[in-house]
Amino acid sequence: MQKQASIIHAAYNDVAGVTVAPTLNVLARLNRGIGSDFDLEGFVHRAKYSGLAGRIETFLVSRRPQRATIDGQVFDFAQDEAMQVEYSRKYMDEGFRAWAAGAGLRVGHAWNDPRGWFGLRLLHAA
Repeated sequence: MQKQASIIHAAYNDVAGVTVAPTLNVLARLNRGIGSDFDLEGFVHRAKYSGLAGRIETFLVSRRPQRATIDGQVFDFAQDEAMQVEYSRKYMDEGFRAWAAGAGLRVGHAWNDPRGWFGLRLLHAA
């Protein structure tokens, strides 16, 4: 759900590193699944909130100049070069209903946590 930008930013850039693990897992999964050779220690997680777009944008940023091979193709990364890995949209109910309607769906039921920070929606075909 939409909320103060500082709250969203803190959630995706937590000091405990909870959000870092899934982001770096993207590279680990590529290494296991297709035999790429990303150095997980060579990248850092960064996320920023774009209030205008209503989304968090997550990146893996190269700590140093490095090279990775994916399916025989070589990719060079400069220090501080960012690779975007996620968009996570944040909605308010009216905007979400409009988005769902555009996809041929309607909200059948809605649940929110007590603070209104998180929501779950049951969707049905319109």
